[in-house]
Amino acid sequence: MSDKTYDVAVLGLGIMGLATAFELSRRGLSVVGIDRYKPLHDMGSSHSKNRIFRQAYFEGSFYIPLAKRSYELWKNIEQASGRKLLYEHGVLMWFEKGAQILDSIIQNSQSHEVPVHLLSQREKESYSSYFRTSLLEEAVLERQAGYIDVEESLSCFYDLSRSQGVDFLWEDPIERVEEISGEKCILTSSGKKIQAKQVVYALGPWTLKLLPDLPLQTQRKSVLLFDRKNDIDVVWAIDQGDRFYYGIDNGSCVKLAEHFEGELQDIESIERQLSDDELEHYIDFIHSYVPGMVDQIKERKICVYTNTPDEHFIVDRHPKDPRSIVLSGLSGHGYKFAPVIGEIAADLVEEKPQQYPQAMQKFSMARFSTVSL
Repeated sequence: MSDKTYDVAVLGLGIMGLATAFELSRRGLSVVGIDRYKPLHDMGSSHSKNRIFRQAYFEGSFYIPLAKRSYELWKNIEQASGRKLLYEHGVLMWFEKGAQILDSIIQNSQSHEVPVHLLSQREKESYSSYFRTSLLEEAVLERQAGYIDVEESLSCFYDLSRSQGVDFLWEDPIERVEEISGEKCILTSSGKKIQAKQVVYALGPWTLKLLPDLPLQTQRKSVLLFDRKNDIDVVWAIDQGDRFYYGIDNGSCVKLAEHFEGELQDIESIERQLSDDELEHYIDFIHSYVPGMVDQIKERKICVYTNTPDEHFIVDRHPKDPRSIVLSGLSGHGYKFAPVIGEIAADLVEEKPQQYPQAMQKFSMARFSTVSL
């Protein structure tokens, strides 16, 4: 690696870091990306086959303009690369009686013109070979939705970024970031010193190692991959009120995970084996709700969420350090937004007006007292 001073150093090369490096280099900035592991590793949040893409958002209506723009950008990236990344199989969400998020989905979708369809009784019964429909009261289908191929999208952003001149440093953990003569100096465990005018922190669960004042928590999540029992041409989710399960059939296996539950653990000591109790919990769910869906277990994985107290993202310039941009608290549902978050991060670097004022107010670090000036 040369002694040059880069315009931007991107720290962390999961999907957010790679998407940001891609967009910055597309705009002609000199960029270096640094990560503690090798490409396409499974130690953080950007792995495990696929991620749901949806635009009908119950978490907040301000996410929907971002989801719409992200949809456009995923399509643009597919066209530019010639690679298939987004599979529009639709997303079918089921709700037990009394589930509260259905009303939010309908209301937010209507206000932002996102087409969704509330299934009739006959339509719900047509899925009875997959789901225990007698336990589920309502179902809503979003057709312009589906899943993103994780490995392919990471590889695509990496290849496009390299073709645009981004330098990469892999398997070299960052020890600290210093300010020297008005520039950022990133020191790695191998002893390298990398100079940059600005830094983008996209470190996922390792963010707290360099920015300990952020109110982040790392949450351990279990993921199971099963052999397919029946073909189903839609991504699905089941809201039980206190638990929220989802499944993605990519044609070779079915990914099953639970969104809300998970133990808080430090990333350095996280338990990476699935316990028998956790497995039993999934088996009970399968028998009760999706008996026709999956067959034998193929693989067990551990993923990591990085969450804020209000469960909304951090996408902002650090109030204590104007040369630092922070992208964090994204793990629970951030993957789909990677292209548009990359655009927003690049706008912050270039000090351009923001296109999503409502979302940026929600994502501001000013909402946390621990990082106020």
